[in-house]
Amino acid sequence: MKRKLFMCGFSMVLAFSVFITSTVVLAASEKVTEEQIYTTTTKNDAYPFASEIEQNGITYELSNITYDTVSQKEVTKPEIITVEQNFEHLRNQEVKQEMTVDRDGKELVLQLTDVRYEPVTFPTGERITITSSTDFGYSSTRPNIPKTKEITYGHNDNKLIAKASLVDVIQEESRWRDGYTIRGRYYGDTDCLYYQFENTQIPNTLDGSVPYMGYEESILQSLGLSPYTYRINRAAWDGEPTVENGVTVRNAIFHCSQYAARYVANYETIVPEQINGYNATATYSVEIEVPTGETEYTVKAVAEYVEEDKLLLTMMTVGVVLLTLIIIGILFLLKRRKRKEEER
Repeated sequence: MKRKLFMCGFSMVLAFSVFITSTVVLAASEKVTEEQIYTTTTKNDAYPFASEIEQNGITYELSNITYDTVSQKEVTKPEIITVEQNFEHLRNQEVKQEMTVDRDGKELVLQLTDVRYEPVTFPTGERITITSSTDFGYSSTRPNIPKTKEITYGHNDNKLIAKASLVDVIQEESRWRDGYTIRGRYYGDTDCLYYQFENTQIPNTLDGSVPYMGYEESILQSLGLSPYTYRINRAAWDGEPTVENGVTVRNAIFHCSQYAARYVANYETIVPEQINGYNATATYSVEIEVPTGETEYTVKAVAEYVEEDKLLLTMMTVGVVLLTLIIIGILFLLKRRKRKEEER
């Protein structure tokens, strides 16, 4: 009889649990969901869903959120790699447009972004002959010409000096050239029969002009000049007669031609070749992506909402189910204990 009563009670509790569970399922079935896909660098970052929403005039309260990581990737940031390269002894303003560098085992191609040029003079490694000439002008005799000469060569920013040797002397344009004057002194009164000119006696002229014709060679020799290289073209008195130590003196000017040549000396030497060029500083750059050490997660979050009134019902139902299960457990334990006592 007692066994029948226990089974009857157990059946009623079980039926009530089934009824309650059905209510929970029914309540749970009347819900709405909201889905969001977002990115975050915090793996367990919670999405801020609204605590309640309203649809078709019905208010739903948030009951549960589930998260699923869709994908993940390493977070990077842009970084500009810049390299400077120097170039020397360029013949023109040209540098390469790109350069390749190795960064952590990866080959990077950098593009030219800036370049600065500096004018310089530099040796080419070749040797060249430089020459120079010295014009000694016109002379009736060969001038005293040096055997060597210093030559300045190179460019404005880098002048160099080299010692050159005499190669030859060229005698050019030998001819009689006018424009030379020499001076001499005649001794004697203006009405004398002969003037004394150094060691030569020259007859006086009837018209009072300077007497020289026929005596040009003697006059030139008396003045230390060669008649082969000088000739007197005309003469004129230079001022009035004067008396010196009781002797009348009169100065004369002789206008002469000189037989002269133009002397040009040529020098040369061999020196390292120097040319104008440039040094350059070029800047190359490239933008790359570098890891930041963070991970970016793409997360799918699904929020479940239930009607505001049914949420409370659901919570109560869950409580009743749990309480029922506890009672069943207690009854089962009591029955088992009593059976053991009867068996004793």
